Amino acid sequence: STIPIYIPESNRFNGNLSNYQSIETILLNIKPKIIIHLAAISAPGICHKDPKVAQSINCPNLLIELIQIHLPNSLFIFTSTDLVFDGNKGSPYLPNDQPNPVNIYGETKYNYEQLVQQLNHGIILRLSNIIGPKFVYQSVGCKFMQFLYESYTTRQYIGLRDDEIRSFVYVNDITNLIELIIKKYLSKDNVKGIFHVGGPNGLSRLNLASILASSDGNELIVKTNNTISDINSNDLKPWIVYTVSNAEGNQSSGINNPKDVSMDSSYTEQYFNFKFTSMIDAAPV
Repeated sequence: STIPIYIPESNRFNGNLSNYQSIETILLNIKPKIIIHLAAISAPGICHKDPKVAQSINCPNLLIELIQIHLPNSLFIFTSTDLVFDGNKGSPYLPNDQPNPVNIYGETKYNYEQLVQQLNHGIILRLSNIIGPKFVYQSVGCKFMQFLYESYTTRQYIGLRDDEIRSFVYVNDITNLIELIIKKYLSKDNVKGIFHVGGPNGLSRLNLASILASSDGNELIVKTNNTISDINSNDLKPWIVYTVSNAEGNQSSGINNPKDVSMDSSYTEQYFNFKFTSMIDAAPV
């Protein structure tokens, strides 16, 4: 990102993931024992427009090469995505299910997963769509829950996909899980591999809107089209939305988004003695 994020009590080093010398200089200066790799072009639309740039940022093979040379015993945590799957399984994906990405974003993430698995202490966290509070240090964008909450509080008439399923995950769960991984590594536990990071239920965006409204004691009224002529002007308390299908969304965006990439994260819970938060508990009302 070109927008700086300032975090208290931290040092900032600028680098270029596609430049060998730039990455090597930073790694040799810091000599980190723990690397959490979050950098990515995470918008599928941007990846779709420029696959070459997406590949260079989302799959920086130079970083893996340099870690193998200079820091072979360092912990490397890579945040991947549920979009490495094609959505055709019909049941929640397990960590050992074969990925088959259907868009550029998922493809670049899967490409990097294969490189990370070559590391001595490589951890792959396949994240679902992240839900959580507003940015703490600086607002650099809007996650889906913020958009949904603002739409709800102002009763915006919006279209929500009702048949595109993901295992929405609470952001605090991700940070707590990373902390557990680091503690295991520091205690000499040879932790490595692929871990699914998703909430306990597969939900559509429409499901999430319903949870948000009901958690505030309100009703969600769902229309089947985007015309507002049939909306009662006296319906001030309920939130009225309309449905959009996965096929309609793919057609309008020109990007192939998988229909159901819900994940089974029970192995992650068992391995780390951890419990993912339900979206009912994560709703910001």
